[in-house]
This record gives sequence, C-alpha cells and structure tokens, in this order.
Amino acid sequence: MGIGIFVVYQVNGGSATWIQLEVGDGLPGVQSVLPHEMPLVRMNQVHGVGYHWIDGTPSASEVVIDGVDALICKVPNTLIAVRTADCLPVMVSHPNLVAGIHAGRKGLEGGIVGVVLSAMVKAVGSVEGFGVWVGPGICVSCYQIDRERNLYMDLAKACVLQIAAVLPLGKVSLQLSGECTCCQTRYHSYRRDATSERIFTLGYRHG
Repeated sequence: MGIGIFVVYQVNGGSATWIQLEVGDGLPGVQSVLPHEMPLVRMNQVHGVGYHWIDGTPSASEVVIDGVDALICKVPNTLIAVRTADCLPVMVSHPNLVAGIHAGRKGLEGGIVGVVLSAMVKAVGSVEGFGVWVGPGICVSCYQIDRERNLYMDLAKACVLQIAAVLPLGKVSLQLSGECTCCQTRYHSYRRDATSERIFTLGYRHG
C-alpha cells in the first residue's frame, strides 16, 4: 500500500522545511499534526501550464480549482495541495508566497516550472529569497517515453533547468528528493501499477 499523504511543506519567514508523513487517515491525520486547522485548496490537474493565484482566505474548508496545475498562495495558514503518482511535486517558498506545482512530462515540456517561477519573481520584484523543493517522482531509468526509439525522459533534470533559467542557482535554496516513485513500492506509481491512488504534497505559509 502506498502513501496517501506524503509531505507537508512549511514556510516560516525566509525558511522552509518539509516533514515526511505517513498518515493513514488522510487529511484529518495531517490536520492533527499542524499547529491549527487550516483550509485546503487543491486542483483538478490537467497536465498543462495554467496556474491560479490565491489572494484571499478560502470561504470553505476545502476548495477545488479546475483546469490548473499550479497554485500560488499569498495567504498565510492556507494549505495548498499537489497530487502525483510519478509526476514531480514542486514546492516553492518565499517569505511572502508559497506555490505548489504539478510537473509531469506535458507540463514540463510546456515550461510550467519556469512559468510559475517567473510569475512569482514578477510579483515580488526580485530573484532573492526563494527556496524550491522537488519531491519524489519517476526516475529517468523508469520513464521510457518512446519504446521504438528507446527514449527516456529525466523529469528532475528538466525541472532543474527551468528553475535555473529563472532563479540563479547560487541564490536559490534547492532541495531534490531524488526518490523514484516507480522503483520504490512505498509510493503510488501510475507507471508501475496503473493506480488511481495519489501522493499528496501539501504546502502552507505560517501566519
């Protein structure tokens, strides 16, 4: 059985940390380890490059945004969620913002990580103060995208190249999980099992 909720990414001022969780009872289990209960915003992801800004506190305990693959949140104490099962969850921190990006093949080919980072840099007016955490996803050895030509795709490499195109790597705090969801059976993997289960990566900014 894979992990339903994997990580909570916490942003506190200029610093960001992540806590690995293996929570058996879903979101209530995550809420139990947070400082207090928080509203959740998640996406109906479409493997595109669209993103949504969260400018105000959600009016309900759970809100679903259709047709996007990234959330950028200005509001403290609001959870944002990314669902994956081989694609990369990419969490971005800044003292004034937190973002969650669903980065798979189609999204990365469209430049989603660069698009979201560029929007965040424009909003804060600087490339300073950013942190990026790239979570578990399918590794290049497991991700064959063309059998006839024997082609493989390195999602993590594509992600880092997009980060470097927007944020100087000497200035950004970059963490790569490096774990493969397909190789390691503790994770949900669509490539391995054709599963409908997903890993959730949740992020929030302390108020």
